[in-house]
Amino acid sequence: MTGERSESKVKFGAFIPYYPLETCSLAATFAEKTKLDSVWMADHLVPNPPAPPEALDPWTTLTVVATQTKRLKLGTGVTDPHRRHPASLAQTATTLDIVSNGRLILGIGAGEAMNLNPFGIPWDRPVTRLKEAVEVIKKLWTEETVSYNGVYFKLDRATLLPKPVQKPHPPIWIAANSPRTRKLVGQLADGWLDFDLSPEMFREDLADIQNWAKKAGRTSEEIVPAYFSLMAVSNDGEAARKAIEFPAKIFLSAFPRNLERLGFKNPTGYANVLDKFVVTPEFMKQLLEVVKEVPFEAVEKCFIFGTPDECISKLEKFVKVGARFFLMATIGPDARSAFYIYLTRIVPYLKETYA
Repeated sequence: MTGERSESKVKFGAFIPYYPLETCSLAATFAEKTKLDSVWMADHLVPNPPAPPEALDPWTTLTVVATQTKRLKLGTGVTDPHRRHPASLAQTATTLDIVSNGRLILGIGAGEAMNLNPFGIPWDRPVTRLKEAVEVIKKLWTEETVSYNGVYFKLDRATLLPKPVQKPHPPIWIAANSPRTRKLVGQLADGWLDFDLSPEMFREDLADIQNWAKKAGRTSEEIVPAYFSLMAVSNDGEAARKAIEFPAKIFLSAFPRNLERLGFKNPTGYANVLDKFVVTPEFMKQLLEVVKEVPFEAVEKCFIFGTPDECISKLEKFVKVGARFFLMATIGPDARSAFYIYLTRIVPYLKETYA
């Protein structure tokens, strides 16, 4: 394998595990030595099943990682506008940007019930709240004095110092899997994150975002289109297939509108399970029954799994429909081996190919 001839048109990120801290540090310091571009952490109070039920705070963990690395971008995948006031979130994110010397990517989305309902945190009109939070954060990052009169957030001559290292501000990537959130991406975001899409669905949704960007007087080049997926990779392709099936079906159950778009039955009875998804024994029992009704054909269309060559082939399909960033959560068959294969075989090959 020769070195990169020039800047690759595709970039790559990887999730580092929820827990423990030592594992997060080891993963990040190893990634720093590879061609990976960024590491990310979920911002959850309760991890998505079937992950272990322990979750470190990503902001403090990524601050530790920032002191142990010099090159990698550091992203949240994703935070929400409900658990932190946007002024507090802007301050926390600024601190990480300063500690890392300008390496923050703020990933943010509308939130989900599992991180809010059990803790009594209000979750009303989440898209409106998301829009206002992004607007407030941008203003606090770029303006000397901020006044803002929104539905949820009201600021009166507010000042937030110091400012971030990155100018005009750190990139804000919005997780969007609905028409309203895609509109927000086109209007406000520097990047777009979506999950469990087929290549055809990714192309359709990207066109929608680019249309909204054009209406907002922006160019499509201002928005990084990112594909986020679980990845099960092994030299044993059948083992990878077995490893992806259960977690992928859980995520497809959580996003039933995607199943419907693929032409499959929605087994949940809900338009959006994220409105209901609270990790309790009772709900998990129901979810396990739902998972049985999700066809593996849907998993094949939307997730990355197989041998390294098979995973490369699946990722290239997304490059062809416009993806320019890949964020992978490597899950097995052996999570450590999958992480290693992704960083040392798949990422270098694709960066070389698309240099």
